Amino acid sequence: MVSAASAEDALWRLVGVAVHLTNSRTQSGYVRYWHGYPEPAAVESLPAAILRWNNIVLKLDTALVAVRYPDTLTIVTTTEEVVIPRDSVASIALAPGPLDGRKGNVTPMVSDYQAGLLQTKPYAMCWGTMESGAPAAWLSYDSLVGIEELRTLSRPPLTGYLVPQPGSNLMRLVFYFD
Repeated sequence: MVSAASAEDALWRLVGVAVHLTNSRTQSGYVRYWHGYPEPAAVESLPAAILRWNNIVLKLDTALVAVRYPDTLTIVTTTEEVVIPRDSVASIALAPGPLDGRKGNVTPMVSDYQAGLLQTKPYAMCWGTMESGAPAAWLSYDSLVGIEELRTLSRPPLTGYLVPQPGSNLMRLVFYFD
């Protein structure tokens, strides 16, 4: 089963960048690039296009992790995005990384511990749908929480209201897509 985070029709792509700030520091990470934008009339570089489309703030993912479960195309994050005011950006350069070109818009946030768990096969896993229509995966790394419990959690209204504790062996990953 493939999550919505890896849907073939996704238009958001990750692009590795190095952002040179006006205070002479450099921040590396990934930006989300909407590759479905109409081509500009004049040819411009990808960094120039990223700056043009992010004219107020630049959001930079600095702690993305590729995991094996619920599928090998899933990406999670262990920290909030770094928000850089546009007027603090001196320049931006491409800095390709291992996640370049990956698809998806919003990545689920997990703890470092949970990111490690997602590299191993869960005890039980079940898919559900949020009220918004976004797919959600429930994963249990606890032998006391099996498939029957996850099936209950993955049905409305519980799938949208019950949220597991951060850092626990029970996870709900919600995948938003474009």
